[in-house]
Amino acid sequence: MYLLPFLCVNFGLQFIDKLMLSVSSASFQSLITAGFEFTPLQVALLNMPYGVFQAGFGLLAGSRVYKFPNSRLIIMALSQVPPIIGTVFVNQLPQTNSWGQLVGIWLISSFSVGHQINLGLMTSNITGSTKRTISSAKVFVVYCAGQISGPQSFKCKEAPGYRSGVIAMLCGLALYLILAIVLRAVYIAENKKRDKAPERGGECAGF
Repeated sequence: MYLLPFLCVNFGLQFIDKLMLSVSSASFQSLITAGFEFTPLQVALLNMPYGVFQAGFGLLAGSRVYKFPNSRLIIMALSQVPPIIGTVFVNQLPQTNSWGQLVGIWLISSFSVGHQINLGLMTSNITGSTKRTISSAKVFVVYCAGQISGPQSFKCKEAPGYRSGVIAMLCGLALYLILAIVLRAVYIAENKKRDKAPERGGECAGF
């Protein structure tokens, strides 16, 4: 029974999906911002727009999901585009262009949209109370492992740019976007299979 979630394609993809998100969501913005030679108070103030951007992206994504049915995974994939652009800004712009890098950091805030949507997918597309509970617990463990391992790529010797950490984030965000598209394709294929065999019963996957 405890192995059933690992045998589920939905869970397997979301398992990897969550790992990529947690690895790429390391809270590094304070490290990079501190490298711009700002005071601690200035760093705290400059990080405030990050939360504003994050709330704005969340509200925008929620309104789009509400307005367009079966668009959750599309919104999840699109929500990773601003973080990818922001990560490129942070990685490619010169250290002297501190405001350009700050804008990149603020754009990264929309990665949280994928986390919010993923939580909803877990509850709506994995059937059975026991299976859902086990899956949620295991995904939580993966999320924690990613949060622990992600910051390890930010090496002190690479300050203030932390190139290895930024590249790790970029790879994680790109894989997360791809996996969201793959997961949507899997759900569509499952729904078509169930439409052809209605006698099997069961609910269609929501995507």
